[in-house]
Amino acid sequence: LKPHYIMLDEIDSGIDTDGIQAVRIAINYLRKHNAGTTFIIITHNPERLSLDGVDGVYLLSHGVITQQIDYSLAVAMHTQSDVKHG
Repeated sequence: LKPHYIMLDEIDSGIDTDGIQAVRIAINYLRKHNAGTTFIIITHNPERLSLDGVDGVYLLSHGVITQQIDYSLAVAMHTQSDVKHG
């Protein structure tokens, strides 16, 4: 199969550090072998996956895209949120 889109919804939820590493390896493999495929990765925790080559991060509110931001800003926002709520 050569899909146009691959959507991964909360793929990092409920797994340990070794599982995150396995997911990261699998995503990088899929990206390398599926040129031209768009990957949509939904997560509340962007730094856990720490992916290279992220083209865009989209913030959603109540199911609506509200903003496009840089990946590093998404990580910083999440880290800041953890400090406030942690």
